[in-house]
Amino acid sequence: MGNGIEGYAISNAVPKFIKGIMENETKTSNANFNLSVISWNDRVEFASLDFTNQLPSNARFFSINKSTRNVDGFIDDFKRYYNYSDETSGTNISTAIKASKDALDADKKSGDRFFKTKKFIILVTGNGEFKPCNSKLMNSTSNQYEIYTIGLDISSSAKLFSHLKELAKNKNGQWSFIAAGENEIKGELDQKLENALRDTLLNATRSTVAYNVSIIESLYCYYEPVMSSFIVNGKPIDPQSVQIKGNPDGTKTIRFNVSEELLKPNSEIIASFNAEFKPGQLPITLTDLRKPITLCTPDTKTALPAFHYEWFSGDEFEIGLT
Repeated sequence: MGNGIEGYAISNAVPKFIKGIMENETKTSNANFNLSVISWNDRVEFASLDFTNQLPSNARFFSINKSTRNVDGFIDDFKRYYNYSDETSGTNISTAIKASKDALDADKKSGDRFFKTKKFIILVTGNGEFKPCNSKLMNSTSNQYEIYTIGLDISSSAKLFSHLKELAKNKNGQWSFIAAGENEIKGELDQKLENALRDTLLNATRSTVAYNVSIIESLYCYYEPVMSSFIVNGKPIDPQSVQIKGNPDGTKTIRFNVSEELLKPNSEIIASFNAEFKPGQLPITLTDLRKPITLCTPDTKTALPAFHYEWFSGDEFEIGLT
């Protein structure tokens, strides 16, 4: 982004943004933020909080909950770096997206249950000549990781404006643009950028993480679900949306969906329904002999209680319920 007013804004806003996460977000939420920073133009200048690394797949992700010393050192180096950056280089969006994807792909710790971790890219760029991201790379990356874009001083009629929205899948809350006039006062643009970074982080960490969510339950033959009693977070759901399938062993498998609007990070979902007990359907014969009674033995093919969903990356998962 160069050493002009945009470079000045970057050198001040990014460190303040990182420091703000460390001092505020990690103390007011249960989230554990790990981050890495990639600087680029037509090539990768550095990747990580280490200015000597130019290989994105080797980029280290730092936990700013625990690594305050690393963050403080990075902030000082970052400001010095952008005071001497080269604004004559071109801007290749493919370089930024591929570098980010390579860094995130490589960040898979042993035994890490990645479907419990949300990974996303925040791309910041300024006005100027650029090469758009390769469409195949753009699609493959956005299918794995959400991309959020912030544009500085970019006209709404510019091709870069449209391209940044395309990168963010044209979703409101995933792209933003900051005006910067010729008489922009130093200190104003970097504050706007810092605010945009904070808003973007908020949107990224509070957006829906799972889709096509359904709850599965199987009932013994002597229970009959009350169709009007299905409630999710205190609100009744349409009985016609509840699927019931009879099984050969006499059990019934119930499946109903949960609204994606309820599936926010660090949130709770409470789902319930009533069932009538019908003793006439009990598979037993009463005698005067005292013997253990087995009420029902479900077939191994009968679905067990589960929470089924698609992670934002498209991977499907199922968690057993007890």
